[in-house]
Amino acid sequence: MPCLANGDFEDGFDHNPPSEHGWPTVMTVGDTASIYIGYNASLAHAGHSRLAMYNANAYSGYSQQTITNLPNGTYTLSAWFVSDDATGIPTLDLYATDYNAASLTDKSTTDIAPRPGFTAYVQFSVSDIVVTSNKLTIGVNVVANANKSVNVDDVTLVRTK
Repeated sequence: MPCLANGDFEDGFDHNPPSEHGWPTVMTVGDTASIYIGYNASLAHAGHSRLAMYNANAYSGYSQQTITNLPNGTYTLSAWFVSDDATGIPTLDLYATDYNAASLTDKSTTDIAPRPGFTAYVQFSVSDIVVTSNKLTIGVNVVANANKSVNVDDVTLVRTK
């Protein structure tokens, strides 16, 4: 399996920025405290921690990871998501980019929102990511209204071909 750092978000302490634990985060609206590693087993898909997204004000941003020295091939990216009310989250994407040596701006996404709120974790995937650049950037992008939360956990990357 490719070397994906901290895909289960267990490395980190409560309310630590994910940037310190393998997931650099950029906020385009709101403060960096909107996306954090949350330590609470009852809110995680498995284990004790998850990537938590929440703010009392509207917020947007992304948390991502670049994997280098990745063998060229075809991959599937998957992650588990839960939201208190995805109707208040106009954008929520799981994405992969930087994989095509001929065009590093190519991007594959799975659009998760808007959907009715889902109170149990649901797995979403981006399939058939053809890596020809020996690297891949994966991430989660969110645009959310005030007081709306999303949790992400157990991110995996599996070579399928």
